[in-house]
Amino acid sequence: MSHKVMNSDLPVRKCPKCGASSTGNFCHGCGAPIRQDVCANCQAELSPGARFCHECGTPTGSGSRSSGPNRLPWVLAAAAVVVSILVLVVRDGAPAPGPAMQGSSPRPSVGAPDISSMTPLEQADALFEVVMIALERGDTAQVGFHAPMALGAYANLDSLDADAQYHVGLLRGAIGDHDGMLAMADTLQAIVPGHLLATTLRKAVAEARGDSAGVQEAYRRFLSDYGSEATTNRREYLLHQRSIDAFLAEARRATVGEGN
Repeated sequence: MSHKVMNSDLPVRKCPKCGASSTGNFCHGCGAPIRQDVCANCQAELSPGARFCHECGTPTGSGSRSSGPNRLPWVLAAAAVVVSILVLVVRDGAPAPGPAMQGSSPRPSVGAPDISSMTPLEQADALFEVVMIALERGDTAQVGFHAPMALGAYANLDSLDADAQYHVGLLRGAIGDHDGMLAMADTLQAIVPGHLLATTLRKAVAEARGDSAGVQEAYRRFLSDYGSEATTNRREYLLHQRSIDAFLAEARRATVGEGN
């Protein structure tokens, strides 16, 4: 009986059907196809049986990225590696950077737990952290890639607390959706009139639009509400204390001579 000899110039792969080692596009033992497909979107080699590209997330049966109701499972899967290395940053209680935060962001720790140990809210918050770090570093490619993931993760939650609403507002601003950012500011202020973080969102939009009068109005509103709001110990204020302190100092500098 003759034996087929494997071509040493080709990579050796294990047959997904019988487990035999073979080269080429078909198993030398059972004849099953074992060719590694190439992603039609980014040209990365795909593992046998892969449903999505491990590099860009494109479904293996399509040359374009998926959209619609089935997108979220891929969003969380594609972000798993990034989220897992940042989870310690979020769990350690480090405040997420806001519009006025100064200084560099904490570097992610290694050896973080798997994403499966995180709640859906923790996953969304960790993705938010990814976007904010990329935003501070000026990495627009990462912002554009991860911000939709983070927004999708928040959208999948049953409800959003004030902190999550603020995060969504910042994410909207990160992708240039200023109307969406203002909508989240309105939502926060509808629940808590004079909410400090809602005012920081409004200032960010006014600044992006070149509305100097709107920026000054946001500063004045923030200073007017700060006295009563700062004593409430709202959870979102505690989580973003550095941002609030920085915005307070900025507002005071900008309104010198106005009686504040």
